[in-house]
Amino acid sequence: MKDEMYKSDLIRKRNYACQWCKIRPATDLHHALIPRMKGHPELNCEENYACVCSFCHTGEELLDTQDAKLYFWGVLCNIYGRSHMLDWIKSLSLKVKPAMYR
Repeated sequence: MKDEMYKSDLIRKRNYACQWCKIRPATDLHHALIPRMKGHPELNCEENYACVCSFCHTGEELLDTQDAKLYFWGVLCNIYGRSHMLDWIKSLSLKVKPAMYR
């Protein structure tokens, strides 16, 4: 239940629209920058989530391209600020951090 409330709140904060197609209402959270990884719950946060509709999320392979990740990086930097996003990347306990987000 907590996860559903978190999802609803984040979708509401982001104005309900799919952040990919901008046509349909968002229904899902997608790990936009760094994929979900076992043992890394810190990736399940709003800095790493894009709000997307179920149609776009079903075509997930499009959302996982480098171009899509860079697009979402720009979207998330606009929301949280570039320095905040860079600090978030630095704070991750990953052995290898994505170099494309600078």
